[in-house]
Amino acid sequence: MHALLAVTALHLSNTLEPSPVASRYQMIAAGHYDRALSSLRTAILERSHNGDALFAASTMIAFYGFACQTAISGASHVPRVISWIPLVKGVYAIIQEWCELLLRGELGPLIQQGVQEKIEDGDFLTLPASLFDLGIETPPVLSIAHDSGDGEIVDAVTANIYRGVLDQLRMVWNHFWTHEYPLATSMQFLVLLPDQYIHYFRQDRPRALVIFCYFLCMVKKLDGFWWIRGSAQEAFVKIERKLNTRWRERWLKWPKEIIMGNGEVIGELP
Repeated sequence: MHALLAVTALHLSNTLEPSPVASRYQMIAAGHYDRALSSLRTAILERSHNGDALFAASTMIAFYGFACQTAISGASHVPRVISWIPLVKGVYAIIQEWCELLLRGELGPLIQQGVQEKIEDGDFLTLPASLFDLGIETPPVLSIAHDSGDGEIVDAVTANIYRGVLDQLRMVWNHFWTHEYPLATSMQFLVLLPDQYIHYFRQDRPRALVIFCYFLCMVKKLDGFWWIRGSAQEAFVKIERKLNTRWRERWLKWPKEIIMGNGEVIGELP
């Protein structure tokens, strides 16, 4: 209940112009959020048998984190979307741990909305074939790093990570544009991200940054949801600043048209 009240109060503050009333709702939201976190931790430690409640609470807490503008300061060089990763991975951990209970519960159908099988490129918006050039060839000797020719040093392990993430992106992307659960599908990309890729992203490695920009095209499509709105643009602008002209010219023109454009979006506008 506290998780639901936290999201509700935050939504109310979001619909108002900056004012004492909006600030009051934000304070109410923060109070319920703290209680929701405490209750969720207790339920997890006590191995609650109410899988539906755990899943619902963790999902609402994630929504709160998505929407909360203070999750990462606007002045930070780190895109706010990055703070979503531990949130969605936390929800996924609960799904895994309480899967049997959830499948028998009322919310069972919700956890079956993710990607189930690979879909080949078809008659829908597909990722540019050139993007997969970022999955560079593995050097012959695993322990020897080589200069990839575009300013990033890549060894065999790094190359495999990039190829794996690109494969995950294509799998999620093709489901996103062809199936009826775009929200759950897009979040699955974040769940699947390996820790090492996230480390590369935080190091501002060009390939990691570019790949993430193509994921942001899906986030932009979800701009109708109030707790997502504007996140893709905010993240893209920050990433674009980190890349030099050569990287921007070669890799960012395609996603920029989608992310900074005014295309049709999914979600309920308030």
